[in-house]
Amino acid sequence: MVSSDVGMLPNVLTAPFLHWSRACIGSNSGPLVVFAFLAAYGGVGRFLALGLLVAVTGGLAVWFFEQGDVDTVGAGGLIFGHFGYVVCAGSSTGT
Repeated sequence: MVSSDVGMLPNVLTAPFLHWSRACIGSNSGPLVVFAFLAAYGGVGRFLALGLLVAVTGGLAVWFFEQGDVDTVGAGGLIFGHFGYVVCAGSSTGT
């Protein structure tokens, strides 16, 4: 996805699922599986809504704030979005 290019705005939804190499897929798969599993504990509907929210929010943040003509892809935004959800959901349950 190229930032600040209006023609690339629809790619906000697909960028988290694209990768540069197998190494990129490998390094993202483990953390994504762990945090997605923990986020899915609240139910499938909530998990799907969270995934869509995280993909759109992360994609728009990259699209707005990335400097220059840089191509960006990968699941890093999804990983950190699910991580943030798990941390916030875990801290709000109380003990």
